[in-house]
Amino acid sequence: MTFRPIRILAVLTFGLALTLLFPGYATGQPTTDIRAKAAQLEKDLNASNQQVAALGQQLQAAQAKVDEADARVKVAQDGINRIKSMINGRAASIYKLAGAAGPFDALNAQDAQDLTTRSKYTDLANSSDESLVDQLAASRAELDKARAEVATERDAVAAAKADAESAASTQQKLLDQVKGDIEAEMRSQTASRASSARGGGPPPIGSGGAGAAAAFAQAQVGKSYCNTGARFGPDCFDCSGLTTSSWRAGGLDIPTTSGAQGSAFPHVDLGSLQPGDLITTSSWSAHVGIWVGGGYVHATSYRNNPNAVKFIGGTGSVVDAVRPS
Repeated sequence: MTFRPIRILAVLTFGLALTLLFPGYATGQPTTDIRAKAAQLEKDLNASNQQVAALGQQLQAAQAKVDEADARVKVAQDGINRIKSMINGRAASIYKLAGAAGPFDALNAQDAQDLTTRSKYTDLANSSDESLVDQLAASRAELDKARAEVATERDAVAAAKADAESAASTQQKLLDQVKGDIEAEMRSQTASRASSARGGGPPPIGSGGAGAAAAFAQAQVGKSYCNTGARFGPDCFDCSGLTTSSWRAGGLDIPTTSGAQGSAFPHVDLGSLQPGDLITTSSWSAHVGIWVGGGYVHATSYRNNPNAVKFIGGTGSVVDAVRPS
């Protein structure tokens, strides 16, 4: 019985490639370098996930071979039982042991080639019985070989799949770290620019109610997104819930939906943004954030990110703004 082996050579080279996946990365590298490495990591992570999926299919194929081997085992075992029955029947006929167990009940498929057993049998049986014993031994040998082959193949594929899954998990953790470093770098650059503009010290956040609103929004960065009755905080926010609560902290009640907020106040030029201004990156009916100086804070449900309240530096994605008053 033979089986065509499944190819898993790609897994071996894949494991080696992972050790060279992300050389030279260190926290604090320039943002452009980190972004390039993040893009490469995402590409490699996708490849890893595809490798895991392919190995899953190979593992299913290997298990199918094990099932096929089990079916052949049953057929072989049925043949073994038939041969033993024939031997015992012949021996009983020779010795005419009426009502007694056959002298070959002790003959086991595992010790069919045992010299002592074969010697005893030869003393009692003719050449036809010896042929039956040979058939018994050959059937068992074929059975053992087939089971060992498919079990080894299946275990190799399972181990390769486990290695690929572990590598993909490591890549995902590293990618999350790199993305976190990109955000930290952006915040650092924004703070540095603002500090330089005012001659040192912490970046300005505004004064009065607008300053309090901007400060409140910044303090929520890292919290979760929700669009239920709890969307106004303090544990989670949606976009308009965050801006509403921010301006409540600044002493002003504003409308509670993004569309109404965009319609309630005068528009301002994007080059004249001040902390506390409300901004949108698409349309007022779809999204709203709050400008805090050097960038804006918003609550986003993008990809169900658990840390959905974020600071985004610059005005690159801002399309409109209004100033509550």
